[in-house]
Amino acid sequence: MVSKQMLQKLKIIIKDEYGRDLSDSEVFEIGNGLVRYFKTLKRLNLSKQFANMKKHTNQT
Repeated sequence: MVSKQMLQKLKIIIKDEYGRDLSDSEVFEIGNGLVRYFKTLKRLNLSKQFANMKKHTNQT
């Protein structure tokens, strides 16, 4: 979960960069979506690293 402080920062960034005033619930959805996205990328990267380690171990 994203902290309220980080959500407020995200809200300011969206306002400054895109000129959009979003509700707290909209910013909450965007913030949590970003967290889920990066958690997924991290899991995929770890899975790839483990597969490479397994492949390397099997070759020796």
